[in-house]
Amino acid sequence: MKKIGSWLFILLVSCVPGKEVGGADKIRISVTNPNMSFLPSGVALKKGFFKDEGLDVEIIRMNVPNIITALVTGDIGYTLLFGSVVRGALRGMPMRALASLLDGSTHALVARPEYKSGKELRGKTVGIGNFGGTDEVAGRMMLKSFGLDTEKDLRFIALGPWCGQTASSVRIKKVL
Repeated sequence: MKKIGSWLFILLVSCVPGKEVGGADKIRISVTNPNMSFLPSGVALKKGFFKDEGLDVEIIRMNVPNIITALVTGDIGYTLLFGSVVRGALRGMPMRALASLLDGSTHALVARPEYKSGKELRGKTVGIGNFGGTDEVAGRMMLKSFGLDTEKDLRFIALGPWCGQTASSVRIKKVL
């Protein structure tokens, strides 16, 4: 009787629907602009590293406010934004930073050759990828280090994902 009970248990357990063997977990990860910060995730997707780990990853490009909303509502599981997640968590939103792909900033201050110092940018227009993102925060910090008041001395405009190309066509003085 014990033997029959054991076989019956094994039969019942094997009939319970479970995760398909070899089926990958679906994971949605958001990014903002295509830039160096998000390069590792794109490489991992293209090279099949996620699939090798049994993950079906979709990388979705979104703007910052939509990313935070999607993260809170569960429409996405992860984001590669860092600063916005930290700010959201500090405001009490149900999110946390788990890891960082980089150990430093990838932001750079790029200006026309006629500008020899940051102070010479006073009164100029500054192009950034988007408002509210880490590029804006990093840019304002860099410009403050030159003694500029980023609220009074400069004008910021959001150029979108291809800010370098856009900057060359609209005659702005600096790009982050």
